[in-house]
Amino acid sequence: MTTRSGTNDLHGEAFGFFRDSSLAAKLPAPPGLQEPSQRSQYGGRFGGPIIRSKFFYLIDGERTLQHEQAPVLIAQPFQKYSGSFTSPFRETDLMAKADYQLTPSLHAFYRFNYFQNSFTANGGFGFSLYDGKNITRTHVAGVDFNTGSFSHSIRFGYLKTERNLANGTAGSGLPLADYPLNIQMGFTGLVTGPTPNAPFVFRQRNYQAKYDGSKTAGAHIIRYGFNFNRIALGAFVPFASLAPNLFTAVEPLGESFAQSGPFPGGDTNPLNYPVEFVMVSNGLGYVTPFSGLGLPAGVYRYHRYAAYVGASSKWRKRFTLTYGVRYAREPGRSDSEFPPIPVLNALIPGLGNRIRQPNFNFAPQLGFAWDPTGRGKTSIRGGNWPLLRECADVCIADRSFVPCAIGQCLRSDTRCLPCIRKSSNHTYPQR
Repeated sequence: MTTRSGTNDLHGEAFGFFRDSSLAAKLPAPPGLQEPSQRSQYGGRFGGPIIRSKFFYLIDGERTLQHEQAPVLIAQPFQKYSGSFTSPFRETDLMAKADYQLTPSLHAFYRFNYFQNSFTANGGFGFSLYDGKNITRTHVAGVDFNTGSFSHSIRFGYLKTERNLANGTAGSGLPLADYPLNIQMGFTGLVTGPTPNAPFVFRQRNYQAKYDGSKTAGAHIIRYGFNFNRIALGAFVPFASLAPNLFTAVEPLGESFAQSGPFPGGDTNPLNYPVEFVMVSNGLGYVTPFSGLGLPAGVYRYHRYAAYVGASSKWRKRFTLTYGVRYAREPGRSDSEFPPIPVLNALIPGLGNRIRQPNFNFAPQLGFAWDPTGRGKTSIRGGNWPLLRECADVCIADRSFVPCAIGQCLRSDTRCLPCIRKSSNHTYPQR
């Protein structure tokens, strides 16, 4: 990715955008009601020299504001609950960059980005709202330089991001907002009470170092490099922990039952319907026992490595051949860090084995570009590379759900079984 930088002259620009519902297509709304909305975006950039021809700066910023009454349309027999909720949205995106041209062949830079937004939404759950906030900060520093026929590019990066969701229903004045239950009335669109989507906490920290180099040797351009990424992420996601979640199908038998219910309104009052399904959360939202990032548990830590070498060779005036190989090691995509559980092998052979961490992921590639006429107007290209497939192929072929992890497969009977590679095909143990 290439970003702008300052120049020897002072340059800047600004922009603004405003839209109001009175001048735009209207949102769907219950009969007799209007749902106003308003959105504005504005920002600009400014850059110039600190030391002419040597040291430059650039500042860029953008702000988005949205005011909206989000409509909620409810079907019969609860159409009287149709209405809307206040759904504000705020977003700020800032960038500051400094570039230093130390010598004609040596360039260094530093870039800082800040992103934040906040919002109120329902996630498709009617009047059951949550308030959300996302914040991301990134720091990137790099240097580019040449030594003879070699070119070098070095990058260091740090990312810190977090996402937080909180219940936005309480005290909102919406239907049954403070009732101690989350109630979903079939598929009528009427959902009330504390949201099942909150609380939600997600945090991530990335440290990355990257090197890319190249050398020109006659008709050949050789490219090589490596990448290291240290990732730590954690989450606390106790879905549906704020209140029991009740689901009721709205059908003739239930409507008849509600007509004689204890609350006024008969079948138009959701409290008169029989409960058909209840979900109660245990409030445990951590997926690992490891602590960190300010969380007592739920944290992953892993390191990812990658390296590559390749070349582009112009064997003839009209024919170019590209070839190379890439290596990648990506832990953290499975539970390979955990020890085996031998006792589980008594249930299903291999179930308690430690999940294998793939450490020999090599991906060779070969391609060409050919100009059959030599006039630069026609190009024929082709290539070949192996497709690295996981056990997910087997799961899909077996009409199952999703892979449990690398080297495992979730069968239709919800069992995780290890994959077995047989020649070029993937298979798994029989039941």
